[in-house]
Amino acid sequence: MESELSSGAYESLRTSELLKHLADTALTPRFVSVSPEIAPEILARHVAAAVTRVLASVTGDKVEVAAERVARVNALLTLLADDPDTVLDLQQLITLTEQVGPGAHRLIPVPSTKLSDVALLTNAKDTPGLGSELG
Repeated sequence: MESELSSGAYESLRTSELLKHLADTALTPRFVSVSPEIAPEILARHVAAAVTRVLASVTGDKVEVAAERVARVNALLTLLADDPDTVLDLQQLITLTEQVGPGAHRLIPVPSTKLSDVALLTNAKDTPGLGSELG
């Protein structure tokens, strides 16, 4: 959260940190209840931002940092679900390929921009486009 709020439209959850910032402003806040249909997404977005900050703050050598981040994520997942889909190690699946011959697989190019990157969907100037990334 920015330390200084300005007049404008927001989609921020009512949190203890937000209330601290609102106490330092002369502006009048207007809150509305989050509908049950979108509450999971709104709450998940808030948790994702908080988790990102915590994981980014982990320090140490590369191996220790990776292990600590995975351990913290798994601890959180274990609190949230009876049968959590825990992270086994810090690796991502990037392709699945077909075998086209003995020991030969069809090559699938990996886009230079993450498939989950919002920039692929905005078609804004100076951002990668979905078509060019997927070939």
